[in-house]
Amino acid sequence: MKLLITGKGHSGSWAIRGVQMGGQVGKVVPRASLQEMMKSDIIVAVKRLTPDFLANIRRSGKPWIWDIVDFYPQPLCSGWSRAQAISWVQDQLAFAKPDGVIFPNRRMRDEIVYNGVTIYHHARPNAEINPIRKDIKIIGYEGSEKFIAQWREIIVRQCSLRGWQFRVGMPLNEADIVLAVRDDVHAGYAQRRWKSNVKLANAHATGTPFIGMVESSYLETSSGMEHFVSDEEGLSSAFYALRDQEARVRVQTEFLRNVISLDQVSQQLRGYAEKVLNSK
Repeated sequence: MKLLITGKGHSGSWAIRGVQMGGQVGKVVPRASLQEMMKSDIIVAVKRLTPDFLANIRRSGKPWIWDIVDFYPQPLCSGWSRAQAISWVQDQLAFAKPDGVIFPNRRMRDEIVYNGVTIYHHARPNAEINPIRKDIKIIGYEGSEKFIAQWREIIVRQCSLRGWQFRVGMPLNEADIVLAVRDDVHAGYAQRRWKSNVKLANAHATGTPFIGMVESSYLETSSGMEHFVSDEEGLSSAFYALRDQEARVRVQTEFLRNVISLDQVSQQLRGYAEKVLNSK
């Protein structure tokens, strides 16, 4: 099976779903031409498609799968109701007519009701295990600070009360606890229910204690040792629960048993592509 993985080629989702996962099982070509598509047996398109790109997929006559991770417009979607979010996705799929769909979690697959499969984000390959230090010193956050402008004051205040530092963008194994929160403007229905589990996947792989918001992908891939919060009181309580080294070691033990690996998701992708191809 000649599997072509393609997409716009310039997002974090592309790096994870296209380059890393796709590269394990097929040929990865950003913005693939019609000629490249014609050489394949089946195409996987990641995230958003331009009209010209979709037209070439159709011209190729090849069966194709759409990995719709994070493909809705952001932050515009933050104001959508559940019904509006579902309707928008269903309209996109009805227009594009992919032969299969890869969903980032079960919640989205169940709500959209389209032939597809759930493939969660895998953890960062070759992640270094967190040493779990005796005393907490650093609270970390992976991602852009623009998504936590409202939360930042809360986080800094709670860290200052304990003599801790808050840092953004450091390696996870240097953080004693990692946060996965987002401001209201970036926390609409689509984000809370359909965003990927990538931050938790990386916390699991490094064994770094995790405090996040209640999002479907986190709940679906939870080990049972995560802390979920929605406000400052919840954050304070989670910090208190993780204050002892022994508590954080117990968290790490469970996290390392729940790692979603690159090999695991790549085999899921291969198996689903073969299923779609054989059904044509």
